[in-house]
Amino acid sequence: MQIEQPQIKKQYEKAHVSLYHKQIPYLPSTITALSNNQNQQLLLVGKENGVIEIYSYPTYTQISLCCSINSQIRSLFWIDEQYFICAYLSGQISLFNIHDYKPLNNFQLPDNINIYQSISTADSQFICACSDGSIRKFEYQNNKLYQIQQSQQLDCQCLSIAINKEYVYASFSNGSIRQLTYKTLLQQQTWQLNISSSKIAKANVIIPWKLCICNNNLFIASSNGSIIIYETQFNTEIQQIQTHMSDILTLYPNLHNVYVSGVDSKVVCLSYNGSQFQITQQIRGQSHDIYAFEIIKNNILISGGLNTDICYYKLDQNGQLLQQNQFTHIFTIPRSEQFICNHQYIAINKYNSIDLLSYDIESDPIYWCEFKLQKPAHFIKLTKKFVCYGQSDQTIIMNEVDKQFKKFKIYPHFKDMEFDHTLNTFYSIDKDDKLFKHKFNGQSQFITQLIHGQPKLMKFVNKKTLIITYPHQQKFISVNVINNKVDEIDCRSNQNYVTNILIINGKCIKILVTYASHIFAIYNYDFQQQLWQMNSYSKEHMMHSPLNITLLKDPIRGAITDNQDSKRMLLFTNNHFIRLHQRGIPPKEVKEQEFSKMLEQEKKNNGQKLDIVDNYALIYHNYVILNCLHISNQNYILLEWDKQATFSQIQGAFDGKKYKH
Repeated sequence: MQIEQPQIKKQYEKAHVSLYHKQIPYLPSTITALSNNQNQQLLLVGKENGVIEIYSYPTYTQISLCCSINSQIRSLFWIDEQYFICAYLSGQISLFNIHDYKPLNNFQLPDNINIYQSISTADSQFICACSDGSIRKFEYQNNKLYQIQQSQQLDCQCLSIAINKEYVYASFSNGSIRQLTYKTLLQQQTWQLNISSSKIAKANVIIPWKLCICNNNLFIASSNGSIIIYETQFNTEIQQIQTHMSDILTLYPNLHNVYVSGVDSKVVCLSYNGSQFQITQQIRGQSHDIYAFEIIKNNILISGGLNTDICYYKLDQNGQLLQQNQFTHIFTIPRSEQFICNHQYIAINKYNSIDLLSYDIESDPIYWCEFKLQKPAHFIKLTKKFVCYGQSDQTIIMNEVDKQFKKFKIYPHFKDMEFDHTLNTFYSIDKDDKLFKHKFNGQSQFITQLIHGQPKLMKFVNKKTLIITYPHQQKFISVNVINNKVDEIDCRSNQNYVTNILIINGKCIKILVTYASHIFAIYNYDFQQQLWQMNSYSKEHMMHSPLNITLLKDPIRGAITDNQDSKRMLLFTNNHFIRLHQRGIPPKEVKEQEFSKMLEQEKKNNGQKLDIVDNYALIYHNYVILNCLHISNQNYILLEWDKQATFSQIQGAFDGKKYKH
């Protein structure tokens, strides 16, 4: 089958200089917005850390990178072939040109007002849903942004907006829906959502997270997992469809269809059959929350969300999901194994380079060497002699540490690899999902056929047991490399969808499974004994949504145990850790502490925060090294785990400026 070639201008074919610009944090981050330019075949990918990536499709080659501020991107839309607008949660609106990494113009809302959604309208205008309850209309002219109108401010937050002809519909955090005229932004009608059929009413209020218009009907995505449909002539409810069991955060209309997803990453297609809407197909392409949809090439639906994958789903000529739909990961920047150490070195994956540091726990790290990469490294492995990294083209490259990263050997067509305890042998998974054993003398041996899918983590938990996790498939496998026996373990529990499977480092390695409902379970590596299972947050924080920062609680992104008896455990979210001390099962003591308390007061006042990334925590004797992002020039913090299972910061963050050449 012939692959379609991209039809883009030559000036877009080469990577933009900003791709490696030092001011832009090219780091793994949640996808919060997508927007495509159909004419130029360019795709904007907005991230939680404020970075905008620009890709050309169908090759999905990154051609540029833009950044203005470190704030979650809420909306992206194109003005023309070269210009686009970005709205940030912090209340800033920026106008970009694809040839510049910095915005041409910025507009900042006053009084710390947040923006939750922004949509483009006709005549060079767009409107924004704001945290003060107002709807604000903007205009862009001559590369400048102007606010030209706004509605009345309210004592609740405006979460989402949709436009149908001359009317604007808006949803609010108190559960109300309002209809306003587009021309004047004056309110015409308001009503409260019906909660009589709600199974999961929160404080007797259904929160309408998202709105869209399809077939002149208003679709409302609710916090109880149902889609509520109103006809827009008289604003009366005509239908309710239960599509999920948790918050719906994402709606996207296309032809006579609406695509639905959210905290539960199942993608549901609602289609009009001539009299009403019904579920025609559902598929689960991602294992994490979905925050954004977009259509490319008219017949492909793409999604992005909490993990860093973008998935695509093929559509038929009517815009419905195909019956035998097979999702594909277009491009992936994994959020694990980017920061590792042994007793001598720390290896840091910086996307376009790998830094190797020699360190002593009582002193600053000593810069050893930097190796520039021609292609991004998806994972790195480290032994006393070798640094290995896997490239985006599924090629594994092994370099000798003592030869300044001299290439030792290249292994093509491998998805992942891991060294055994001898560090003289490694195991790899090839493109056909076959497990091989490799000796450094060049000998390779086929071990067994594995399940088909994309592995996320490989790790030896003892001398003979290799664990390989497949979060997208809801399972992990255990391979006995002595007798080649393979055990496949399904992680689903009570119809709770798995969001991540983590291997917990420490003296006694365990498996941490997190679920969509924010329940986590901890098991022995053989999965035969469940050690702990509990809700990770208190009831008032059960809701997980990026739309309301007062309710947002990040899911667990990593875990680590101590090196003594493994009864002390640290669970990581972006800005918190949950400290567990096992005194019986379940543990009687669960403590939570904010990382932001470690920041100086003036930094907290500036809104800076720590950002802990998946498994970016290392344990060394009785110390924990945390990899933190976005803290000025401070990237790593060293903590000591004392006898009382508490942490104290014994060394400030260190960065490249302290490297000793």
